[in-house]
Amino acid sequence: MNMFGTYTITEGQYDFNFRGVFPRTFTIDEGSRIIWNGDPLEAKLDVTAIYKVPNQLPLLPLIIGATDDPSELEEAKKKYDTYIYLSLKDALSSPDIKFDITQPYNKSIGTLAYDKLTQIRNDQKEATSQAGILLLLGEFKGTDGIGNKSYERGGVATASDLISNALSSSLTNVFSDVTGLKNFTLNLGYKQYALSESQSNINQFNVGITAKLLKDRVIVDFGSNVDVDKNNPTTKGTSNINIAGDFKAQYLVTEDGRLRVNAFRTSNYNAEGSNIMKGGVGLSYKKVFNNFRDFFTSKRKKNKPKPNEPSPKSES
Repeated sequence: MNMFGTYTITEGQYDFNFRGVFPRTFTIDEGSRIIWNGDPLEAKLDVTAIYKVPNQLPLLPLIIGATDDPSELEEAKKKYDTYIYLSLKDALSSPDIKFDITQPYNKSIGTLAYDKLTQIRNDQKEATSQAGILLLLGEFKGTDGIGNKSYERGGVATASDLISNALSSSLTNVFSDVTGLKNFTLNLGYKQYALSESQSNINQFNVGITAKLLKDRVIVDFGSNVDVDKNNPTTKGTSNINIAGDFKAQYLVTEDGRLRVNAFRTSNYNAEGSNIMKGGVGLSYKKVFNNFRDFFTSKRKKNKPKPNEPSPKSES
């Protein structure tokens, strides 16, 4: 089946559902478009959707600790309507997703709080993180709790996936500050298993910690998951907790990490809906190369100077 033409949206909604537990409804802006040119799954999006935060909000959390000026603090305490704009462009299967946050009735241009909001709007990393916090908690959060690390955007198909990736680094920073463990990373995840017609879908939430030990030569991942059956009316609200948890350890035999010893134990659902535990040990070798000659040539030999060619000198 092929589809051609432009579908212009006059009204509609985008259902944002953060990991199955935080439903939020965006109103699609009139004039948004979906363009088909053959394969229906290769449609191009040009969609803007808007979500109004239920309560009016102050910008005060954005500047807490940044100033003691009474006039700046008083202005930042004023509450205004807050809107989150969601933009989806390009391929339907992997759209370019961007967020924006506005307070259209806030005219305090030039104040510290307004300038901070402008800064967030111009930084897509901060805009995505703040949008996630607004959607989940309904309030702004000081940027001290938002990490500066980049987050993975490639292959993201939904707005909730993008926000999940962005907030993971923020939660890791908070975890490190509270515990004082700088070599530990907090990981959050979610999976939904579509089982047979006679069984409901399983919503699985994962919480894990990654630790790098012995000068990063040992990497350990361990965590646990909770399976929540939300769709079956007879078992709604029940859950299954994997107390033993998943475990994965890697020892970097070589300093560059190419040769590793691996051990693991994981649990996962098979096609029949049974939870299967797997474990094992093994060796792995990884090398990045641009052509087969690079694969068989060692880095040391590749950098060896040719005859009559001066050896490279280090800069002073």
